[in-house]
Amino acid sequence: MKRKMLPLIIMLTAGAVVGIVTYIMHYELEIFLAILLAVLLVFYIVGCLIKRTLDSFDQAEEKSEELSDEGEVIEKEPEEGSQRDETGTSGEEG
Repeated sequence: MKRKMLPLIIMLTAGAVVGIVTYIMHYELEIFLAILLAVLLVFYIVGCLIKRTLDSFDQAEEKSEELSDEGEVIEKEPEEGSQRDETGTSGEEG
């Protein structure tokens, strides 16, 4: 899911809820607008914090995957011509 729109979705959802509740409760227009402005600002900030937290989790996960990929050791198979015998010397005597 793209997180770019997350703060806006949270803010607008909260604004819709406030709009419905204040209409049902018969608030005056000035009070309604002040409450709506405050709610929109607060929930936009909350949405930004949630987005930043989720992005930081993704970055940490990417770093851990990157480190695990770099930490793998791949052993080369010995070449056939340079095999060593049990004494640690090459197969040639001299």
